[in-house]
Amino acid sequence: MGFLSDEEIASLRIAKMNYQIVGDEEFAPRRPMANVEFEHFFLARIADMDASSLFKFSEHSAARDLVQRIATERVQFGQGGVQLARDFHGRHVGQSSSGAFFFFELHVADESVRLYSMLKYDYREVLAPSRSNGSRQLRKIVEAFVQDKRALQKSCLIRVRDGIAEDEISARDRNGKSPDITDFFSAFLSVERSRDDKELNQQVYLALTDVLKSHQELLPEGGISQALAVARERLRTASVISDSTALDALMLAAGRPSEPEFAESLEKALQRSMKRRKVSGLEFAPDENVLKKSVRKKLSTKEGVNLDYPQYLEGSRVTMEDLPTGGRKITITTDRLEVDKVVSETARALR
Repeated sequence: MGFLSDEEIASLRIAKMNYQIVGDEEFAPRRPMANVEFEHFFLARIADMDASSLFKFSEHSAARDLVQRIATERVQFGQGGVQLARDFHGRHVGQSSSGAFFFFELHVADESVRLYSMLKYDYREVLAPSRSNGSRQLRKIVEAFVQDKRALQKSCLIRVRDGIAEDEISARDRNGKSPDITDFFSAFLSVERSRDDKELNQQVYLALTDVLKSHQELLPEGGISQALAVARERLRTASVISDSTALDALMLAAGRPSEPEFAESLEKALQRSMKRRKVSGLEFAPDENVLKKSVRKKLSTKEGVNLDYPQYLEGSRVTMEDLPTGGRKITITTDRLEVDKVVSETARALR
């Protein structure tokens, strides 16, 4: 989606893994796991939380330094995983739920790259059927990890290249106000935001601009200027900007294309542009200073007709023609009439 390249996703595998229980009263280290277990399950969870980098390590980050020592084998993987979990546990606030702290070393086709992932996963009490003396019974599984994305509380991805941890990382926090993470998780990783919401808004708008310009010969009447205005308005009024919001804005701007090939081309181009601009997989609030309202045009005629419409519609949906008599013919083309009712002159004056 964002932090991982397409090549890394295609070759991603778990080389080592370990987990520790955090949040209980006392931290009791578990022995390192000898083997990778349920790789497919955990690769899917890591793919779920893959998002463009939005945070960078501070100059003195103990978590980064420890991961770097693990990558260069100056610290054993199992030992390092316990140290990270112990630090996480020690910072755990009272209202946080107990769970499992997973630590993974991931390999890809590029041998110079090592990826590390940390997941704080809720575990839940569930019941499972079992057989005892020929009769069905239920047994309680206390530490059960489920596919529900809401069970994944905190996560991060770190890339180490040639033994050096890169500054930018991907991090998510269910308890933070997206795209931010909680102070607790930020302090554990020792990271800070590398881009603010204003820049994220700008990059999504530019991603849409890239795609619409590259497909402008297939855009509906009104061209690129109208399409961009429609896309901007859709983003501005969204409750949150995300991959799906951006895609909806793009399709709306393109006139909801019915041709599958055109729609697919738009979607793929947007995915590439969002990833290139490092906004893929993120969620954040619209910024009205970036996504300003469209300028509106107001007209009043001698006959008492009033028009109020976005200026970008002029020349496409709203056209004007000078008449020989000195008057002007105004034509409005619409996909659907939203209001068609009679209003008394008194009621109109009161509005």
